[in-house]
Formats: sequence, C-alpha cells, structure tokens
Amino acid sequence: MLHNPRGAAPYDDILKAPKDAGVIFSAQASLYNDYAYFWRWAFWKVFEQDPSKSGVVSFITASSWLSGPAFLGLRRLAREHADEMWVIDLGGEGRGARTEQNVFAIQTPVAIVTLYRNGKGKKGYCPVRYRRITGTTAEKFAALHKVDPPTNAADDPWTTVSVDAGGTLIPEAGGADWTSMPALTDVFPYQQPGVMANRSWPIGPSEAVLAKRWDALIEATGGDERAKRFVTPTTGRNIHTSVRGLPTLSTLLPGAQHQPIVRFGFRPFDRQWIINDPRLLALERPRLWESQSDKQVYLTTFTMSAIGEGPALTVTAYVCRRRVNTDPLVPSER
Repeated sequence: MLHNPRGAAPYDDILKAPKDAGVIFSAQASLYNDYAYFWRWAFWKVFEQDPSKSGVVSFITASSWLSGPAFLGLRRLAREHADEMWVIDLGGEGRGARTEQNVFAIQTPVAIVTLYRNGKGKKGYCPVRYRRITGTTAEKFAALHKVDPPTNAADDPWTTVSVDAGGTLIPEAGGADWTSMPALTDVFPYQQPGVMANRSWPIGPSEAVLAKRWDALIEATGGDERAKRFVTPTTGRNIHTSVRGLPTLSTLLPGAQHQPIVRFGFRPFDRQWIINDPRLLALERPRLWESQSDKQVYLTTFTMSAIGEGPALTVTAYVCRRRVNTDPLVPSER
C-alpha cells in the first residue's frame, strides 16, 4: 500500500471515517473491494502529488461507493479534491427486488464517475451533478453516445445533488418530504446483521432432525470424513477451529452432546430450528443472541438495497439468518 509523508497509509482515512461515524462493522467489509483501492490510489496519484496542478480522474466501477454507509470517507475525499464531480448512474442491479440489465455481464450496479480539478486552489466541497440512464443494455449504450456535459438549462437532464461532505451521491426517490423522514436506523439505533451459517445442515425443521445430523457428524471418527460431513469451506471455520469455552469439533468422541437447539428465523414466515453452536456457524453474532428474550421483538428489513413488491419489513420473535442483499436486524425490546 502507498505511504505518505505523514507516515500513514492513504487508505487509512477511508477506513477510519466509518469507524468514527459508528457504521456497523458488517457494512465496513465493503471497503475492501478492489475498486475502492483504485479510487483511493487515483486520488493520491492525480490530486495529492501536486495540489497546484489540474487533473481528471474518471472510472466506471461498482456504484456502491456513491451511497454505501461505509464509503463516507471516500465520498468526502473525492469532493475535497475535485472542483466538479459528474456521476452517470447506469444501474444494472441483477440480484435485488428491482432488477435491470447491466452494461457488463455482471449483477452489480455500476456508474461512471468523473472528477475534475482546475489546479487553481479551492475551498469547500465540490458540487455533484448526477444523471441516471435506464433501459436495456443496448439502450444504455446508445444513450451514453449522446451524453452532453451538464448545463444550467431548464431541460438539462443532469440534476444537482445537495448533500453534506460524506452524504449519499445518489438522489433519494420520493422528494424532500420523503428524505426529511427519520430513517428506521435512527428510530431503532441498535442494529445487528443476521446469523450466517454458510452450511445448511445445522438448520432444520425439527429438533429431532438436527440431533440426528449432529450424531452423524461426530460418528465420523476419521478426520477427513468428519471434515467432509462438516462441509468445510476453503476459508473460515473448520473442525479444528478453536472457539472459546468449547472443545474443537475434531476432538469430540462419538456420543458427545450437541449445544442447545433453538427456534430460528430462517426466512420471513419460515420458522426453523438451529443448533446454536458457534463452531458450526460462519458468523454466529453473539451480541444478537445475547439480546434474545421472551420480550424481544426483531424487525428485519433492507437498509442498503432497494425494496420491491411485498412488505417493507417483517417482525419476528426469533434471531434470524442474514439474507443476501439484506441489512441489519433491528432489535427492539418491548
């Protein structure tokens, strides 16, 4: 990683910003996407080597940095360096509730972002001009051939995004009345992402089924066979992983008792059972389990993905599984 004269890596300011702002840890994982490093390197190379010089940085990358809660440091840095910022949002979500065609053979939304600096010195954060292009892949390419720079004309398809330094750069739908309403995460500030098992067998329709699956695991006395039944990933926990307070799975003898089998919110309105054993789960979310009680109510919703048809949130009395493209469980003690 590049280093600057202050002795800190340039990417440190990107990592520090969400921590200082209290962004949940699971959201911060998105900062380690390769494209974010390329953006930070470009700022360092073009804008920070000689602040008196003009420069242009323009990439087409995943658009998540424009609105993701963990990227507020990257957005702030971009607007500190540039005199003007243009965003062409091409969309292309292929996995959420509102899918559309992408300009690439991927399922991740993308955007073309261009930053300009004239080298004359600047104060404050640069303005942001935004334009959304929709349609099929062919229609998006055709529209890109006709894109003109932003103007101040009444019929200009570009809009000005009015946000603070680290705010989202994708305009909110619904207008000022909608954006003035409090976010669910403001009303329920304690948030936790759901449990990630990364294997299906510790979750089942009954206690008896899970007890049989557990017995099948520990009846395998050979290490290779037990690892196979465990469903060992290429990274993460395996039968030799040490978890505080529990012996490793590789040392258990046939007949060893399993940890408690408890109710689990597998999907909305789909109550299953789970072996509540951190050795079997990729991310067990201990703080979430600590919040469990007979008075607890959990709200599950999307906070970083578009909501399509169906309920905006669901209510459950059980700890739930984290689902793809969903964000935190928001517990509320009643």
